[in-house]
Amino acid sequence: MTFIHRLPLHIVSSILDQLDTIAELGVAIRSHRIFYNSFKNNAQTVCRSIISSQIPPDLFPYANALLESNVFDPSNHDAVKDLLLRLESRIKNGSKSFERFPVTAYAALSRDLAAIEILTEDLVSEALPLFMSSFEADHASGASQQEVFRLNRAFMRYQIMCNLLCIPYDVGSRLVGEDITRYFFHPFSPWVNEQILCVYRYLERKVAKAYDDVAAHDVDWGKVPVEWDYDANVCPMIQWNFNGSP
Repeated sequence: MTFIHRLPLHIVSSILDQLDTIAELGVAIRSHRIFYNSFKNNAQTVCRSIISSQIPPDLFPYANALLESNVFDPSNHDAVKDLLLRLESRIKNGSKSFERFPVTAYAALSRDLAAIEILTEDLVSEALPLFMSSFEADHASGASQQEVFRLNRAFMRYQIMCNLLCIPYDVGSRLVGEDITRYFFHPFSPWVNEQILCVYRYLERKVAKAYDDVAAHDVDWGKVPVEWDYDANVCPMIQWNFNGSP
């Protein structure tokens, strides 16, 4: 019997807890039976530990809401309102506990968090030089912790918005008008809400460039070119391309 087979399952679970993403967890549990057995016995604990280590500082309430938004029916307006009210409450009380969710929901959140980390770093690398040259202002070589927090929060809220409020009409009716303002935007200050627009504009540049460079030359996509200066409200292709950050 090899050494790893003699380890108690809770010790093996502690090893799995140290993985960076749920994607890495999938590789690990397929690599050896002992990891698979340990995961089966402690799936919720392992997933929550990995997710908790991925969540940026002070953003647990937003990550929790993002996790819930991956499993909610966005056409259930009462459920959407309750989720957004819980987000507001968790921000105020600093709650840091997950309810029980399917492993697929944890995997979706892990992908979202990994994407947000990459996007935040890239946005900082673009924005800082522009800020310094445009305003002739001094700034540290990297973004401050508070600046990174604001960008992470904006990307998370953008993804929550996409999951809950930007659904195709054939899926069901979405929350509209005053309800969106009251439950999604009103609990936050105008400048916090405007940060969502900032990350949207960043994503617009990135998606437009990728679409024009790659997708427009594909056999299928080449037949449906996108005019990026159209109003997104009346262009379903623009809406489709910006429906989520991962």
